[in-house]
Amino acid sequence: HATFGTILLLFLYVYTTRNLKTSAKVFLGILTTLLIVLVAESRIYLQVHYFSDVLAGIFLGIFWISLACALAGKRV
Repeated sequence: HATFGTILLLFLYVYTTRNLKTSAKVFLGILTTLLIVLVAESRIYLQVHYFSDVLAGIFLGIFWISLACALAGKRV
């Protein structure tokens, strides 16, 4: 959940903020970060994953979206 949620939310962030002003990007960045943290926290709270598993999933999601953006020539 943490990996897929991170990939999905970061993809939506990159896709929707291409033509926005800086203040809107900052707001959406904070919102995206908050949603990723909430997904991660829910996995830990429900005791279905360890903290290290969730953290690894978030980093894996960041890696994949960064790789996809780099291959597509987009800035993250």
